Amino acid sequence: MKLSTFGIPLTAAVLLISTLYGCSHSQPEPQVKTAPYIVPPGSCMPDPDWLTTPSLPIEIAEDESFCDFYKFSLQSFVYFMSKNEDPNNWNFEDTNKFPVYNYASPGSSCQKDLSTLSTSINQAFGNDVIYDSNKNVVYYSVHFTRELCDAPHIGNLPNGTIELKMAWKIITDPSDKDRYVNITQDLVVTKAMNEEGKITSSKTLKNVTLGLAGIHIIQSTKNHPEMMWGSYEHVDNNPLCEPVGKKEDYSFMSKACLDVLKTGDITNSDCKFNQAGFSKKLTNESSNICRVFADGSNQDNILYYEDSNGKQYEKNKYDQNINAINQLNEALINSTYFDNAPVLKNYQLVGGLWLSNINKPSSELDNQRGSLEMSNTLMETAIQGGDIPAGKEMLNCFACHGYIPNKILSTFLTRATVFFLLFFVCLY
Repeated sequence: MKLSTFGIPLTAAVLLISTLYGCSHSQPEPQVKTAPYIVPPGSCMPDPDWLTTPSLPIEIAEDESFCDFYKFSLQSFVYFMSKNEDPNNWNFEDTNKFPVYNYASPGSSCQKDLSTLSTSINQAFGNDVIYDSNKNVVYYSVHFTRELCDAPHIGNLPNGTIELKMAWKIITDPSDKDRYVNITQDLVVTKAMNEEGKITSSKTLKNVTLGLAGIHIIQSTKNHPEMMWGSYEHVDNNPLCEPVGKKEDYSFMSKACLDVLKTGDITNSDCKFNQAGFSKKLTNESSNICRVFADGSNQDNILYYEDSNGKQYEKNKYDQNINAINQLNEALINSTYFDNAPVLKNYQLVGGLWLSNINKPSSELDNQRGSLEMSNTLMETAIQGGDIPAGKEMLNCFACHGYIPNKILSTFLTRATVFFLLFFVCLY
């Protein structure tokens, strides 16, 4: 069992609450349109109003189809990556609405506006650290809505609570800025000084240009207080572990190791695919990362086709899930809707996760819907879909961030510990 502690002591109460809240069949590639995009009949499609008047959705559509959940998430992604409220800043940068988690002082995250962006280099699982092809470390930041600041200590999180867990890469080539949602500002970098994370160190980096490489968007609504997950990555990040297509240049895969990957040698000792370990360095040898499951979905998982009692679903959940994801990704890249926001065409929806029945816990696997092996390759690099050494063959967001109806927070946890649990702890 690995813990990411960042120096906050874990009491018995923390161990209890961690069980409640802790951690395409084709992969789209940048394309040049050679013919008008024709919408296939019945496709899951974005709404053009998301681009003309970006706004956060309030609730999942009444039918609660797979498409409805993914459209809800994609509309939120478009809103956060728009500048309709301030032409100089992305909407997520409004710290009055979306405070930044302060890694150096978690308990102060709601109390003041940080003049610098607080970041960490450590993933939640094992304090893992990864590096891009330029040998620069990946930085992580967290934004959240103020509903979390005022969250009660009992019951579900407030309606409208949102958390953004973001992965950033340094942009070294100015010509790459147009391909990324990018920011330039001073960073306060907090890093674990040992694998357990009980000792940390912080330093300030000046005038750093970062490009968004990955993001989890986690949201609650009145009808879905379990915190629904949607995850996005930049199309340049990495290939599938069984590569398809002709793309050769990736931010987290060398060309030499891509050639190795194409031979099926996933355990190659030189490339060390999807290995992410502890490090204190801001520059290091490049990581070679591939996506284990397209759309966060293992086609061989029986739970897409039948419940745990062996009763077959009328419509298998696997096809419903990947069809909705792929249709939205296809529209994102090829439809004219996003022509006025071309940077968004460089991102792809990689999966989502939610519950069918909010009166049942997430530990009931039949209750989970969406991408049952969902992960973000830059945030859960080494445990995509499962932690095989620990005997956990199916892991997803609910494995760490579980849900039990009306039992989220304990009355004797400090606010710092609450933030810590929501964003970082992964116990299973």
